[in-house]
Amino acid sequence: MKAADYNWFRQSVVSEAYCMAFVQSLDSVSHYCNVDADDRFCWMEDGEPRVRFEPLFPYYRDGAEPDSLVEAMLQVGVDLRDYDNHTDA
Repeated sequence: MKAADYNWFRQSVVSEAYCMAFVQSLDSVSHYCNVDADDRFCWMEDGEPRVRFEPLFPYYRDGAEPDSLVEAMLQVGVDLRDYDNHTDA
């Protein structure tokens, strides 16, 4: 993960190297949101991203297991339909 990819790294006074060293042996979850609706969710395991996505666009997920939270997301009402690729029948 590069510092330029995630706003929470760019806005942090802590260096990316420190953050990555900190999460190397831990499971961690980060959610960042600002007044411009820029937000990110990231679940890391042993320093590797398991699930990453922008909550405004939850259908675009990446990481080692991008679909591992789909069931929980649906249970809390997250709309996973991709409206960008939607066509009317």
